[in-house]
Amino acid sequence: MTSKEYDHLVEHARYIARDSGIDQIFKDYDINIVLGPAESAMTQFASAAGYPIATLPLGYLDFNGRPHGLAAIATAHQEARLIQLQSAWEATFPARKTPPLH
Repeated sequence: MTSKEYDHLVEHARYIARDSGIDQIFKDYDINIVLGPAESAMTQFASAAGYPIATLPLGYLDFNGRPHGLAAIATAHQEARLIQLQSAWEATFPARKTPPLH
């Protein structure tokens, strides 16, 4: 792959994820944060768009002890908004339990 082809693919991914993806959702629904499963493609869209992602813990899976939670996405330069959300999350829900180390 040439440098020009690579640049074109990155530009296309940013357009799909940011301009016609996440930004369109924020605009259409007049929202400023999107929440969804952290184990979903949503985080890949945020990464492709270059947008910040914050995680919110929910617990651990019973069958293997793996942590699971929510991901929160905001637009560019909105890291402070995500930190406010994480602070409110911690103030509202029980403290996260550390996993056992085996």
